[in-house]
Amino acid sequence: MIGKCDLDGMVIGRKTHKQDVCIVDGKVMPWKRWRKGEVNKCDLKRLLAAKPTYLVIGTGCRADLSVPESVLKSIPENVTVMASGTFAAVGQFNTLLRQCRWSDDVVVGAFKVT
Repeated sequence: MIGKCDLDGMVIGRKTHKQDVCIVDGKVMPWKRWRKGEVNKCDLKRLLAAKPTYLVIGTGCRADLSVPESVLKSIPENVTVMASGTFAAVGQFNTLLRQCRWSDDVVVGAFKVT
């Protein structure tokens, strides 16, 4: 679960992250993107390898990271994608984690922290 998210960073567990992160199988990793202003298919490869039910994308505090339609169309149809500003995306991610705790649904997230 993501504990706090503001302009100073994102707190996951007891660690503050000031760089972009992705969360897969409960593991927090740096999220490196090919281009700064938009999400590329390659940027989601590690997340989609987990065969998620839900993919949450945080597009930044100012929602300035774009997710092109071509990228959305490349995601398997059985994956529900939610892309919004990072503050809203954190709430969606935490809610989904709680709702899916006892099911086989897999929730992954990628967040632009800055």
